[in-house]
Amino acid sequence: MARNQQLLLKEESYFDKVADPSAGSYYIENLTHLVGNHAWKLFVDIEKEGGFLQALRAGRIQDLLSESAAKRKKDTATRRKILVGTNQYTGIEEQIPRQAELNRISGEGPGIEGRAVRPINLHRGSEEFERLRLEVSLSGRQPLVFLLTIGDKVMRKARARFAAGFFGCAGYRIVENDGFDTLDEAIKASLSSEADITVICSSEGEYPGYAREIYARLNDKTIIVIAGDPDKMSGQIMSGTFKFIHHKSDVPETLRCFNKLLGIELSVEQTEK
Repeated sequence: MARNQQLLLKEESYFDKVADPSAGSYYIENLTHLVGNHAWKLFVDIEKEGGFLQALRAGRIQDLLSESAAKRKKDTATRRKILVGTNQYTGIEEQIPRQAELNRISGEGPGIEGRAVRPINLHRGSEEFERLRLEVSLSGRQPLVFLLTIGDKVMRKARARFAAGFFGCAGYRIVENDGFDTLDEAIKASLSSEADITVICSSEGEYPGYAREIYARLNDKTIIVIAGDPDKMSGQIMSGTFKFIHHKSDVPETLRCFNKLLGIELSVEQTEK
């Protein structure tokens, strides 16, 4: 096998046809060097504190792990770290079995009473997203989200794709379209869909021109959401009236708020019945 690997690299990857086939591997060497230096620094710091066992008893190891876990949790919640099929590229049609137990997804960590050291709280990065999907699935409802795409064709398409991925994390059903030429057409389509949530997908500069009329005609019929960062929009937007989703949003926290607005809230006890 070892000999055949060399032949494959030569005959099929043409490594013998270039002067330096390993050129470019410096980034791997550089990353290895950085990881090694950081690991050594941690090792030295822990040794200065009396060694691993002493640091563990003092809670230093647990604190370091908690800091790292908190950062990863935040990156997952804001989708900077992608979990395919969970917080990005979700299968909206997938259904969690009704016999699934919520407390099996995210149980409480071990207690500390009578223990020599504080235990590490183990968890998975997908826990909060799985809990959301399970809550929606066990509710017997699948909220419908209508993407009201209008205005700048590039921005509305990008915002619609973002919004579909955002609400897809909770298993909501998404109603997509190719966009509307007039606001009247878009509002009529939203009304016809009987959507639980209507997401306005356009550009920051155009939102003020659309938002007020959409609010006036749809406010009592659907939850109106703007796909965009309110900090980047004109003051004409009624920030206290609309709900927003954007790249800084904590996805699980935001979706829990929408679940609550839609009356979807299940406890561990409910799932055990």
